[in-house]
Amino acid sequence: MRRFHRESRGGALASTLLVILFLTIFAMTLANLATFDLRTVSRNAQKQMAFQAAQAGLDAVTAVLSTDPTQGKAGEAFSATLSDGSSYRVTFDASDTDMPWSANNLDSLTAEAIGYQGRNVPALHASLFSVGTSPSGEISIVESLIRLEGIPYAVAGTGNVRLRNMNVVDIDGDEAHVYSGNTSAGSLEISGLLSYISGDARSAGGINVGAVSMVGGEVEDYISPETLPQLTISNFLNPGWTPLPAGLQPAALLGPGGYVVPGDVQYAALTLANTTLYVEGDLTLGAVLGTGTIFVEGETTFLANVNMTGPNRITLFSEGDVNFLLATVFQGVVYSHGNITAAGLFEVFGAVYAVGGAAGGGGNVTLGGLLLPLSNVIYNAESTAFASFWLAQGGEAEAVRVFWRKLR
Repeated sequence: MRRFHRESRGGALASTLLVILFLTIFAMTLANLATFDLRTVSRNAQKQMAFQAAQAGLDAVTAVLSTDPTQGKAGEAFSATLSDGSSYRVTFDASDTDMPWSANNLDSLTAEAIGYQGRNVPALHASLFSVGTSPSGEISIVESLIRLEGIPYAVAGTGNVRLRNMNVVDIDGDEAHVYSGNTSAGSLEISGLLSYISGDARSAGGINVGAVSMVGGEVEDYISPETLPQLTISNFLNPGWTPLPAGLQPAALLGPGGYVVPGDVQYAALTLANTTLYVEGDLTLGAVLGTGTIFVEGETTFLANVNMTGPNRITLFSEGDVNFLLATVFQGVVYSHGNITAAGLFEVFGAVYAVGGAAGGGGNVTLGGLLLPLSNVIYNAESTAFASFWLAQGGEAEAVRVFWRKLR
């Protein structure tokens, strides 16, 4: 009996030790799991901080380009340390092999640029890469493609807008909108045979839509006046540009670069090749072709038929009235601080803006003839983007993302 008792006590002790060992192992496992979970949570938090820093860098550089779209052309780099200790870096230096680099092609009308790892950067776009780093060294990379937008309407004026026998549509089949900032009754008129606005008709005053005309979107009258982009044209005169003679001139071909005419000038025909032309007086044109921007301190008059097709694309900023006297096909943006008038057959691939000057007056748009066929304003975001490049420099445009993804 005594032997049996001793064996029972020995078995109980062994069982107790096994239980203690099991509990110890279990406790250690739980501790390890808790430590692992804590490390995982901490690392995920660091990854999120790096991602947020990368996003902050993308937002910061996008904001910079929306007011100065020339930034990045000289290989600049942008970096900052945030309040939580994370940081970002965005570089436009292609020789920086430690991180992906950004490419600014916002100032190009037609040519693609080659970006990081052979990416094609379209004309009038910028490719951005932002690298975010957490305090512990976690890395996140985000990529974005942006362009500038400062021309939301197909046709807009701070004064009366008269559209007669007109179609106003979007080249991609989306809605194209029109706007009048005049607060009077009937400040926006859509009339004639079968005139059609694919988007909204908006006015700070009244709207008259003819019996056989149609608005595909909303008809919004007596709304609060909107602010249209107010560009100060004289700010863009560069004294370093090549001077050209004023007066009556034969046909002219102007190559890349900037040119200035110190007075009134009339060209029998004018062809631009990625040109910026500044006229300190009135500009009178016969035919016009090419790609570029024209700034005019006076009035602008097109005497002959304008027929811009294919790659031709011009942005016109005129302080005074803009008058199209004959049938017109224009690609780009027509912008005036005076009035814009086209009484004949008129077709624009881009947008038409009449923004009255600071002294008042101007801002009226009258487009389309009294007879068929219909005239057209075909809103094209690509054709308006170069105007937005100039508007951004005056704080009158914003950069928008057309593509975004997280690389890491």
